[in-house]
Amino acid sequence: MELSILYLSRFFTVIAVFIGTSSARPVSDATSQFLAALFSDEHPQVRQTRSGYRPDVRKLYSASGYNLEVTYTGMPIGGRHDRSFGALFEIEVPMIGFMSFRNVATGRYLRIRSNGDVDTTEECPIGCVDMPCCFKHTVLPNFFHVFSSADYPTKDPEIYGANVETLREGERREPQFHLAINKSGEVRTTLSRNKRMSHFLLRSID
Repeated sequence: MELSILYLSRFFTVIAVFIGTSSARPVSDATSQFLAALFSDEHPQVRQTRSGYRPDVRKLYSASGYNLEVTYTGMPIGGRHDRSFGALFEIEVPMIGFMSFRNVATGRYLRIRSNGDVDTTEECPIGCVDMPCCFKHTVLPNFFHVFSSADYPTKDPEIYGANVETLREGERREPQFHLAINKSGEVRTTLSRNKRMSHFLLRSID
């Protein structure tokens, strides 16, 4: 059905072209090229994510007042420049509830390491639901987003230490690293998703 509609639309386009062209003059080269392109099944190459869809490009804006950016050296920072190319991320969704973030400027993927440090990596395997470059995605009641490490639940008491007392009962069962930007613009992780610095908005490109 879709194929029939496609060729019918092509047919009527050709009729419209020839009606608008004088029979006393031959068809121009530009018109010939247009018709050739119309009936070609080849389409311009458009960058797609590995899931087969166009990437959704967004900015990660923290409730602390910073955009998440990646420098040319691959270092994540908090920036206040809305027009910064380093603040654009292609979002891939390998599975419902999971996301990975590819920086447009550097081509590097955001990740959380086993010690809670945030950096970037050149590669992120397809279907990365259990890799450092993949994040669990949670939408809060206030419509902010929280991104948690999908690979490293923090079970080592030496890592979270006394901070475990600040966590709520639901988080205490399996503390996780949550992506955050503090009030100084430092990109880091926190163990409580209730902190304002771990809340983000996915802003569209202006």
